[in-house]
Amino acid sequence: MESRKRSERDQDEVEREYPRLKFLRQREAFLANKEERQRRRREEYAAMVARQELEDLALEPILRAMAAPERTSVSSAEATVALHQPQVGETREKRCVVCMEDFVAGGDRLRMMPCSHSFHQTCIFDWLYVSLHCPICRFAMPPSDEQRALEERLARAGAGSPEHAVVD
Repeated sequence: MESRKRSERDQDEVEREYPRLKFLRQREAFLANKEERQRRRREEYAAMVARQELEDLALEPILRAMAAPERTSVSSAEATVALHQPQVGETREKRCVVCMEDFVAGGDRLRMMPCSHSFHQTCIFDWLYVSLHCPICRFAMPPSDEQRALEERLARAGAGSPEHAVVD
């Protein structure tokens, strides 16, 4: 303990005589700490990148499924055009859930699905072009003739779902 105190006193004395030496020692300690901080940052960054890659791998099947087109068929044009055309006020809904805008009396053309849900005509036509289900209750509109023929062929062949079908 005594020798340690003496060593510190000697060091202080040397630093007083040579102030540049103190600066050089501080700089050396700073640089050593800087290298250590940089090394730790590199390790943390590598761990972060690895963690992100694992998350991306876990999300990949979900994102791929979301990007894939819906496996339902398009509703038939005849069924879509034949939808009832109510007037504003004749419907349960006061707003179109597709565009989230209120129905305006005298200005909006509406269409009512067989499930009794009403929408702006352009909104539901655009919706049914992509999906054959009601956006509120998932009621299925009749599929197009092409899809119906494919489903009938599959039913006769006993193949099951149209996802496994080989289309001519």
